[in-house]
Amino acid sequence: MCIRDSPMVARVESTRDLADELKQALVTKQEQELVLWFGDVDAALAVGRVIRALRLSSQPPKAGVPFPVDIAQRLADSTIASLAPTDSPERWAATLEAAAFSPVRSMVKPVRKPDVVNDELLATVKRLAPALPAVAALFEIEVEPGAPMPKPLRPDL
Repeated sequence: MCIRDSPMVARVESTRDLADELKQALVTKQEQELVLWFGDVDAALAVGRVIRALRLSSQPPKAGVPFPVDIAQRLADSTIASLAPTDSPERWAATLEAAAFSPVRSMVKPVRKPDVVNDELLATVKRLAPALPAVAALFEIEVEPGAPMPKPLRPDL
């Protein structure tokens, strides 16, 4: 039930007006936060901070917000370009970790595996396989049907 529809609130005109003002202020604040969020992702991409952009994209200011197609395409393209075969396994693992929780995860399809693959990278790919099936296929890792989505790693404290 909406606060404005509450019988207690509906009795007093000033309370209804206040409820309307609060509702409008919330909508305005949410719109501002979305603009800032899109701007932050865009700015990170502009300076080549792909992992930062991926992490920002996975933390919308409001749940369920659709990610703009133009920024999503740039983010996916930048992510794929940053997964160069000559990059270290640590760089690949960090990028894949960030990509797995980003709204562009299904668009992340690297051209080829890195030249050097270590156990840590393989473990990361296996853990993230349900979220990044194209990457799992590149590493010849099968994803079980109905496999649970991975959870982000907790930072070491």
